[in-house]
Amino acid sequence: MRPSFYIYILLLSCFPLLFWLSRSEKVQAHDSTSPVTLCIRRSALYIYRRLFLREYRGQRHGRLHGLFQENRCVLNDLSALHPDSQPHSEAELYQVGKLQNLLTLVLAMCLICILLSLYNSQQPKIDEHGLILRHHPDGSDMTVTAIASEAGSRRTIGPFSFTVSRRAWTRQECDVFAGQLIEKLPELICGSNPDLDHVYTDLHLASAYDGYPFRVNWESSQYRIVSAEGKVNPAAIEDGSSETVALHVVMVFAEYTYETDIPVTVIPAPMSAEEELQRDIQFALADSDLTTLERQYFQMPDTASGTSLVWSEDIPDESLPVFFLFLTAALAQYLLSDRQLHSLRTRRDQALVLDYPQIISKIVLFLGAGMSLRNIFHKLGEDYLLKLKEGGNKQYVYEEILLVCHELDSGIPEQSAYTHFGQRCRVRQYTKLCALLTQNLKKGNHSLLPALQEEAEYAFEQRKSNARQQGEEAGTRLLGPMVMMLVVTLMIIMLPAFFNFGV
Repeated sequence: MRPSFYIYILLLSCFPLLFWLSRSEKVQAHDSTSPVTLCIRRSALYIYRRLFLREYRGQRHGRLHGLFQENRCVLNDLSALHPDSQPHSEAELYQVGKLQNLLTLVLAMCLICILLSLYNSQQPKIDEHGLILRHHPDGSDMTVTAIASEAGSRRTIGPFSFTVSRRAWTRQECDVFAGQLIEKLPELICGSNPDLDHVYTDLHLASAYDGYPFRVNWESSQYRIVSAEGKVNPAAIEDGSSETVALHVVMVFAEYTYETDIPVTVIPAPMSAEEELQRDIQFALADSDLTTLERQYFQMPDTASGTSLVWSEDIPDESLPVFFLFLTAALAQYLLSDRQLHSLRTRRDQALVLDYPQIISKIVLFLGAGMSLRNIFHKLGEDYLLKLKEGGNKQYVYEEILLVCHELDSGIPEQSAYTHFGQRCRVRQYTKLCALLTQNLKKGNHSLLPALQEEAEYAFEQRKSNARQQGEEAGTRLLGPMVMMLVVTLMIIMLPAFFNFGV
C-alpha cells in the first residue's frame, strides 16, 4: 500500500478517539437521528466547547474567543434572525452545525479514499509470477507502468512504462498499398533526427500511421542500439564511431503482409550506468514482448545486465485528488457559512423594508377606527397566527410583532415594548415608527394619526422608488446573457461565410 493509504487510516482512527472523548456531551436529537449523526454532532459540540470557549466545566463560564470573537457580525446576524432566542445559544448551535458539516465531509473523504486505494490495489496487471494477461486480438494494446527491484534487495529501478501488445492474429500477405508506406517510412520514423544517416535521438517506430490501415511491427538487428520501440542507445557504440542497424518492418492488414529492411546509422553518445541498466531493462521488456507475442501471457524478464529483477506494478494513486477535493469542499463550506448567514440577514432586512408600507397602513387604518395601539398590535399578531395555520409563509416583521404582544402580556410597559421592537428590527423605517409611537404615548394621541398618515404616504413613495431601482438592476443583470446571445448569433452568421470564401 502507498503511504497515503496509511495517512487515511490514521485520520479515520482519530474519529473513534474523538467519539470517545465526546461521550459525555449531551445534544438534542430527533427520533430519526442516526447513531453516526449523533456521534458526529456530539464530537462537533466537544470541539466547539474546547476551541471557542475559554472555560467549560459542565456549564458556560467563559467568553467566546478565537475566530468567532473576531467576527462579531456573525453574532449580530444571529441575534437579528433569531430575536426570541439567546444570542450565545444560537451562536453555539450555529458553530456546532458548521463543525458537524466539516467533520461529516472529512469522515466521508477518508472512507472514500480508503476504498479507492483498496480498489486500485486489488486490480494489478502483473501477477506474482511476472505474467501479464494480454488483451483479446479485437481489443487494444495495454500500457503498463512497473517498478523493478533487485531480488533480495530493497533497491528499486524505474518506473518503466511499456506497451503490452494485444494477442496477434496469424501473419498473412501484404496489402497492395504497402509500397506507398514503405516510400514514406524513412521520413515518418526520422523523428527529430536530421536524417536516418545521423540518428542520435529516439525514432518514431509506431504500431500504426495515420492514413494507412496497417498494424506495423518493428524488429532490430541490434537491440542494444535500437529497440523495437525506437529507443536509441548511442552509449552502446564506441566513442568516435557509428553503427548501422537494420530495422526490419512487418506491415499487416487482414490477410496481407509486407516486409522490408530500413538501415539507420546511429551516432554514439555518453550514458551513465543507471541509464544503461534502464536501457537494458527496456530492451528486455521489448524482447519479451516479441518472443511471447502469440502467447496468452506476457512474461516479465527475470534479469537484465546480470541483475536479478523482481517486478511490481506502479499503480497510480487516484485517491489523493479525491482527498484534496473533499478537503477543499469541507474548508470552503466552513469558511462560506458566515457569508451565507450574513446573506440571510440581508434578505431579512429587505423583507422588513418591503413589508413596512403594509404594516404602517394597517396601523393607520385601525387607529382611525378608534383602536388603541396595544389592541392594534394584538390584532396584527392574531391575524398573522391565523394566516400561518392556513398555510401562509413566515414573515419577519410579524414575528417581531408577536414578540411585542408577548412583552405587553407579560407586563412590560408599552413604551419599552415599542422601543425593543425598533431595536430588534434594526431598520431605519421601523426605528422612526417606534419613535413616533413612544413620543405620542408621552404627549397624547391627538397628533399620532396625522403623523402616521404622512409616514404611510412617504413609505409608499419609497416602495415605488425601490421597485424602480430593482427593475433597473434586473435589466443590468440581463446585459450579460444578451451579449452572449449576440456573440453566438454573430458566429452563426459569420462562420458559414468564412467557410464559403475559404478563409
